[in-house]
Amino acid sequence: MEKVIEFRDRLFQEGLAWYYEGAEKFKEVIDIHLSKLIAQWSKKNEKERADFEKRTVFKPYFAQPYPIQENFVGRRKERSLLSEWLENDPTPMLSLVSVGGMGKSALSWYWLNEDLLKKDKKFDGVIWWSFY
Repeated sequence: MEKVIEFRDRLFQEGLAWYYEGAEKFKEVIDIHLSKLIAQWSKKNEKERADFEKRTVFKPYFAQPYPIQENFVGRRKERSLLSEWLENDPTPMLSLVSVGGMGKSALSWYWLNEDLLKKDKKFDGVIWWSFY
């Protein structure tokens, strides 16, 4: 019986048990406990969301890498324009269109790998496609 009394006393000290003193006091106690519970749930949900986001970040995977020549040089202006677009424009998609042989694939491949991925830029997803 002594342990039961100690347990009851601890509940009263921690505010988890109380003597009923009417509806207003009951509402006040319930409001306090619900506020604490909601705050705990919010913190838990934020942590779970952050943990989920960490788990769902995929590493880049290239099934068929583009065979770019080792001596790719220049195109700094174009790469800078692409980076500026990516950082400032809310449009989530880009298509580089031109006649064959102009260097669209080489430019976009180099920009993606050297200017973005090696600088640890974060994306929700990237799809790179070339017909070659």
